[in-house]
Amino acid sequence: MRNNKTNFDIDSFNSLPDNLKNNDYIDMLLFLIHLKPNVRLGKNHVTAYNNMKKWCRTNGYKYIISSSGYMYISRLFISAKITQIVDDSMWKHSDLLGTLLGYPKCCRRKIKEIGEQNIDEYERRLCSNGFKKPYHLINSSTYTKGYALISHVPCCNNCKESLLIARQALRVINYYKEYPCMKRWTRVLK
Repeated sequence: MRNNKTNFDIDSFNSLPDNLKNNDYIDMLLFLIHLKPNVRLGKNHVTAYNNMKKWCRTNGYKYIISSSGYMYISRLFISAKITQIVDDSMWKHSDLLGTLLGYPKCCRRKIKEIGEQNIDEYERRLCSNGFKKPYHLINSSTYTKGYALISHVPCCNNCKESLLIARQALRVINYYKEYPCMKRWTRVLK
């Protein structure tokens, strides 16, 4: 059921398989509230992908799984395929991939500047500096644990574009906080 106030289909989100990686849920949340045109799910177990294939078919989404083990989901097959081709390419593609995954332009520029190979180190340094309220909402250090409200590394610890995304995600989470699928965030964000 899609709610016009949040532009979010809670039933689709609630029916996601429970054996995805923790961070896959924020990617799917952002996708379902139309903040990401495509999703790349990180190397999951074959059972999780089989469950996601069924979920995609049931909910009308298109997907492709690359030989490197990532699953790309989109509303259009061609968009999922392009995202996979770009991600698998050997040429520098951080800006284009970031566009396809819905990352803010300023954040894509920063990753392009520091180099894709340096993302993890940059994120560690950025997060070690801390985030003052309200920018604590864009702290990406909890992404792999499944608590983050964004699915990218912000360009700085006061990125306004990332904060807009995090606030939209938080608005949906708070609106549906009574649903079990939202408990991962509501426990942490109190």
